Amino acid sequence: MFSEKYFNIKSYNDFYMAVGKIVEAVQQWERRYKQFVQLIGIEIECLGTATLGKINNKLLKENKIDQRTYNNLNKVIEMRNYIYHDFFLDKPVPLNDSVENKLNEIYFYIFEATDVVENLIDQLTGCNCKRPTIFDN
Repeated sequence: MFSEKYFNIKSYNDFYMAVGKIVEAVQQWERRYKQFVQLIGIEIECLGTATLGKINNKLLKENKIDQRTYNNLNKVIEMRNYIYHDFFLDKPVPLNDSVENKLNEIYFYIFEATDVVENLIDQLTGCNCKRPTIFDN
């Protein structure tokens, strides 16, 4: 069960701060994933505006990531899409433990996905370090 707690949401100010931090973390993850694509020389049309889903699909198709990595990252992409496309449609968003837990979980998984990408980059550049992630066996 997920237990990390990054946000303690007691007000809408806390709530919007948490969502902002999630959006920032997603953007950092997306930038690193695009840098990985550039490092391995895979052509993706309009890489600058390519979605995480498009990148993930292309890397699987080109055998640059395995099915397990694809599936794990795809789950986090779905979490990202929920925040970007659906989360605020449930207005008003209640300030309760369920919302707080959901935001903490999404934030955690975004950091884990970023570590997956960082591990791919490190492996490519010959670094023997590996960040442990929740997706490891």
